[in-house]
Amino acid sequence: MIARLRVGVPVLYGGTWMAGVSYVEHLARAVAVLPEDERPQLFLIIADGTPESAERVRHMVPCFKGILFIGQNPDQAVRVFGTRGFEYVHVDDLTERVDCVFPGYPELGLPNGIPWIPDLQHKLVPEFCSDEDRAKRDREFAEMVGHAGPVVVSSRASARDIRQFYPDSPADLRVLPFHALPSPTWYEQDPADVQRRYGLPDAFAICCNQFWAHKNHRRLFEAVAILRARGTPLPLVCTGLTHDYRNPGFYGEMEKRIAELGVADLVHVLGFLPRADQIQLLRRALFVVQPSLFEGWNTGVEDGRALGKTMVLSDLDVHREQAPRYGVFFDRNSPEELATKMAGLLPKTKPGPDRRRERRAAAEAQHLAERYARRFCLILMEARAGMNRAAESRRAVPERRLQERIAGLEAMSAELLKAYVRSRFRRLIEQAGPQTRLALFGNGRHTAWLLETLDSLSPRPTIAVILDERAAGAESTRGIPVCTPQPDAIRDIDIVIPSSDVYESLFVDRIRERLGDAVRVWRLYDDLRPGPYPK
Repeated sequence: MIARLRVGVPVLYGGTWMAGVSYVEHLARAVAVLPEDERPQLFLIIADGTPESAERVRHMVPCFKGILFIGQNPDQAVRVFGTRGFEYVHVDDLTERVDCVFPGYPELGLPNGIPWIPDLQHKLVPEFCSDEDRAKRDREFAEMVGHAGPVVVSSRASARDIRQFYPDSPADLRVLPFHALPSPTWYEQDPADVQRRYGLPDAFAICCNQFWAHKNHRRLFEAVAILRARGTPLPLVCTGLTHDYRNPGFYGEMEKRIAELGVADLVHVLGFLPRADQIQLLRRALFVVQPSLFEGWNTGVEDGRALGKTMVLSDLDVHREQAPRYGVFFDRNSPEELATKMAGLLPKTKPGPDRRRERRAAAEAQHLAERYARRFCLILMEARAGMNRAAESRRAVPERRLQERIAGLEAMSAELLKAYVRSRFRRLIEQAGPQTRLALFGNGRHTAWLLETLDSLSPRPTIAVILDERAAGAESTRGIPVCTPQPDAIRDIDIVIPSSDVYESLFVDRIRERLGDAVRVWRLYDDLRPGPYPK
């Protein structure tokens, strides 16, 4: 059961990659949304060199079962966390403390790892990476995708890129978008007080990006200058670290560019802020600007979504995939278009907070966080099953006996097939959880038979939608909506199941063609000889 699964969660990449720290926080907060008996036990893993970033997730410690330290110098970590729930563990003994590690990076040297690849920035925009950094990522990512088993990515865009650059990879790519969950403390402060404390004007736009070259601050500052020239000056607040280890002189170049453009009085660079202050400035802002030239799945967009903010986003595929409710897109290479889009929002926006939008966004964030957590649990259960094949084999004995009986028959009886199908679905529910939302692909007699067969199963799987390429208009089958297989149709779907025993392979190909790697495909009849079977 998922509640007995122990998962180690390492703090990522020290203190400079803030998205890695945020990823750990979003994961822990999302899992905490689930009922206690439906979520795994999370253990925060820290090591020599990571206490700085570990301190930034100290407030999340209640979401973890305990803290595991790996390394030689635990004293600093003890000063951060105290001794309650703190345990010193040698890396060789980690398998005794946790069942799996996520994210499991090769450089961490941790066993039982489930890899996460945030993006392939070093392949797609190599000019923003050093030769050393590119070589390092090439080695790590090739190792991660070089083995069969799940590899987590945050977007369909990243999955597509991995398949392009590693076409022979046997890895099972699992798309797991993360989402921000607002804390009740976000709404306890008056954002105008924080705005005044930093000496900011009442009305401003905000960009929450580290000063790294691919974040495209240059075009953003040029757009601010264009607005001034058009007679509509717009103050801009920039938060985020101002140092890039790959390009130490970049921030100095940006300071010089701001002066050259004559917008030093409009651009307010605040640097790295306490998380609480950053949230209040997001609430106060007219709108959020995300001009990046490349992203994997942007944390700032998720923060803005969770607060119901209007956002001006560069036209990256991943930004369109994130699809925030109040998003406006612009050509990422055109400061003129960015200026025009921002100018168009000025008459429509005012300093926040917008309480109505925030309430709606908080409700949506709760739903997204729960869906994120349940998909994560499904990946964990499947990965753990692969790591422990002996236990999987023992659980599968009754099903194997059914397969043996089926293989020995010239003609399959309908009742025996029903028993096999119910057995398969019981295992699916056991691994994925009763809340997993399923879709059937196909709306013919195979689907009708399958729905009838599942009627006697308890708990009954949740069939949320039927996907059919011939669907037209508002259709339903036994009260289940029927629609064409499009990405919007599977927004809340965890697994798609081809319903036909005859055309299962064809259906799998059609699912991949229409939906890509957006969801997991589960083959019901994969272990049987080709049908048809009597129904």
